[in-house]
Amino acid sequence: MGIGIASIGVELPKNKVPTSVIAEKAGLPKKIYDRLECIEIWQAQPEEDPTTLGVHSARKALEEASVKPEDVDLIIANCWNAEYHMWQFSAKVQDEVGAINSTTLDIYGGCNALGAMLLIAYDQLRADETLENVLIVCSEQLSGGTFPQFIGDGACSIVLNRKANQLQLKEFVQITDKLPELGLLEKGGTKVPFTNETEFNGSIWENVKFNMDKFKKEIKPFVYNMTAEALQIACDKYGCRVEDLDRIFMVHQQKYFSLELMKHLGVPEDKTPAHYIEKAGHFGGHDVFITLKWAIEDGLVKKGDLLGCIIFGQMEFYGFILEY
Repeated sequence: MGIGIASIGVELPKNKVPTSVIAEKAGLPKKIYDRLECIEIWQAQPEEDPTTLGVHSARKALEEASVKPEDVDLIIANCWNAEYHMWQFSAKVQDEVGAINSTTLDIYGGCNALGAMLLIAYDQLRADETLENVLIVCSEQLSGGTFPQFIGDGACSIVLNRKANQLQLKEFVQITDKLPELGLLEKGGTKVPFTNETEFNGSIWENVKFNMDKFKKEIKPFVYNMTAEALQIACDKYGCRVEDLDRIFMVHQQKYFSLELMKHLGVPEDKTPAHYIEKAGHFGGHDVFITLKWAIEDGLVKKGDLLGCIIFGQMEFYGFILEY
């Protein structure tokens, strides 16, 4: 018995959209579309806001773990694209599920945020023996994006506790390099405050400046090595080899990225269930646990399996080992 993941709750919108429709609207060249190998994504309707999806996934996770809301000690939540500005997502989850005795903590970040959330939850459970249950909630509504992968909407929650007898956390590492300033909303901060003369047309995303030159120089040449290194270090600390892992789960990029990374690691392509990218695309850091949930349900993971997981974004990488 040890600290581990007692449950995974997933909540997805009702509507699925063919990515060909999104690609056509965005004017995405067919060559790039074919390379992404994503056929459809989930896309939320107006009433399916990120908090609603997140709360539903949290309730599912608590029910699956047989944990009463009042027995949750800590809620850690992340939603990068929430329905309100400066929205305290974790506190709203606490109120909606009735976790009246929990402390709440918001983490604001993108694909790499779930790594930090897991690390905080794991360290809190190890440091404070009075804590029993930590609820982690991730939810995003970013659908419609086409670079560097198709992005869908959805939420995932997990319950960690110190008595989990499956999906036990065995090792956890974090590595990082320089954080490039790639996607910046340059107007509206303290550096360039909004004024009456500020020009701001279209959505927030249409005003984000993406620096392709920095991407090519500061991310693209190193991303395979850094992604692999996070998992390799976790394996070294645990005392196993990457080849000993039965399955490898990772944040969804392009399908070919997952398969190329397996080659980079020197393991067979089928170690990672990259086929899930075809029907789902990329949600955020919680890709890892949504696909892990599916893999367990589909019989791709069996009791006793040793699992490697990689969460990353903007040159921050987390590698961890789970035993099912």
